Amino acid sequence: MKVSTPLEWLELNDGRDLVLAKETFSEATIGKRKTEATNPYLEGSHTVAALREEVVETVAIYVYGTDHFATALKVRVITDAFDQMEYRIIFNVENAWTVWWCGSANYRIDTSQELLHAKMAKVTLEVPRHPVAQLTSTMPAL
Repeated sequence: MKVSTPLEWLELNDGRDLVLAKETFSEATIGKRKTEATNPYLEGSHTVAALREEVVETVAIYVYGTDHFATALKVRVITDAFDQMEYRIIFNVENAWTVWWCGSANYRIDTSQELLHAKMAKVTLEVPRHPVAQLTSTMPAL
């Protein structure tokens, strides 16, 4: 999984310093924007239009560093990438490439101890993405 930044693509699952947690892809929230009509002669209401709102995806990343400074710096790089107003995320699952167009994410940082002394942190992000994703069998152009 990679996220676009102004200068380069950031790999979010390098298997060494950044590792995707099991919560990633485990849950998505999809809302609808509906227009409903009512009639004084019929019971209930009827949906006359429905469109998908932004989809909120959970992305969780374990961040490992050699000391507290390295860990805090890597956490900052991740949070800066997801603080952007617009960015893309690409990922590959069994030769199916998916591209998401995303907006600024909410996030939570958890450590087993104070970040000042932590060598590992978990960043859990709630990423809002456009409801239509691009799906392709070849790697998209970066």
